[in-house]
This record gives sequence, structure tokens and C-alpha cells, in this order.
Amino acid sequence: MPRKLSTTDWLLIVFTLMLTISAFGLTITVYYFSGGYLISAHKLNDKPENYFVLNNPDDYILQAITNGHSSVFKSLDPTKFDELHDEHGQRGFINIEYHSNYYKVGLVAVDSFLSGYPLLLLGVSLFGLVIVGSLKVSQYFKRKD
Repeated sequence: MPRKLSTTDWLLIVFTLMLTISAFGLTITVYYFSGGYLISAHKLNDKPENYFVLNNPDDYILQAITNGHSSVFKSLDPTKFDELHDEHGQRGFINIEYHSNYYKVGLVAVDSFLSGYPLLLLGVSLFGLVIVGSLKVSQYFKRKD
């Protein structure tokens, strides 16, 4: 005859499944959202000493000039920032003139991973352990009576 599972056993099974699914979700999140780059642009009030005229910016540099930053991208292939920086840059930035306005443009590495997710996983795990432990202790004392 099969043994009947107690409430504590069921909670332990549910907790283990929840922890496994959370770990799988964390792995998927890290794999697919593991950061990238964006281009940041700040309009300068004064004409910088060193700059170059940019007549035809790529989409990411144009987004940065328009919005202050570009959207996140994974590889430097779709932008010419690295080539422009190698040719005209200093200290991580390039100064450009575009339509008679001056901008300081830089490449920023971003981490789009949700840093709160591991803490949430840890909190859920500890909460689950406390609940399962409390139920096991209460079951132990009920058997003693």
C-alpha cells in the first residue's frame, strides 16, 4: 500500500519545483538578457577644441543625438562608433558637430540583467525553507504528545 504524503511533504515537493523553475528562469534570463552597449550623447553648450563634423551618422548615433541615448545593442557591428572613436576619440568619447550643434558621444556598456531577480530567488528559497522547517518541527512536537 502506497504511503500517503503529509502536508509537509507536499510543501517540500512544491518548494522544490518552485526553486527548480526559478533557477531555470534565472538561467534563461542571464542567457538572453546578458547586456550589451548603448551610445550616449550630451549636447555641448560651447564649441569644443577638438571635434569633427559628422554628416551621415548611423542609426544608433542619430538616436543618441536625438534622445540622449540609443537603444541597447549586442554587437558593435551595426554602428560605426568604434571606428570613429579610433580615428577621432579621446578618453572614451568623441566630440562631433552635427547640424551646427556640438555633442560629446560615448559608448556605454550596459547590464540589462535584472539584478533583483537572484535576491528574489534567495528570498523565496529562504521563506520556503522556514515554512517547511516550521512544519517539520511542529509535526515532530505533535508526535511527541
